[in-house]
Amino acid sequence: PIVHLVPPSSVYSMGTSALIGWIEGPSSNPQPLQVTLRVASADGIADAGAAPVVQKQVPAATNRLVLLSIPKEPRPLLWESSYRCGPEDGGDEFGFITATAPPALSLLLQQDGQKDQQLQQQLAGLKASCGATTPLAPLKADFQLGDDVIDASWPQTLTVECF
Repeated sequence: PIVHLVPPSSVYSMGTSALIGWIEGPSSNPQPLQVTLRVASADGIADAGAAPVVQKQVPAATNRLVLLSIPKEPRPLLWESSYRCGPEDGGDEFGFITATAPPALSLLLQQDGQKDQQLQQQLAGLKASCGATTPLAPLKADFQLGDDVIDASWPQTLTVECF
């Protein structure tokens, strides 16, 4: 699983910070993660004709918190994260059934940075743990992640990686 560390609405007002974060859970077959940020309208519709502002592939891992510094952009951004699992061949009669999930999507806004100031500070504070570990329980509580998102299969601590 990929969980963007944003409010439950999936709309995050970054203010002056240029830091986003997500957690990746347990997996028996970890895959690289593709992170793409595209210019979007205020209602979250990406400009299909525009080149991505950021496109980064993060190496495969499990049970980690990832922090990514992004360029400051005055326009809203659509943040998309998805695993790069390889091509689906669809060669049989059930080729329309795949093991891939839709990407995690969030809308990043610059205005009204005060609204999510506490979350901005939490992400900035986690940056001090780059290369170390952090407990999962406070993240689960702070970002209002229920048992349907973080279940008993997750570890008690996550490795913190910064890019």
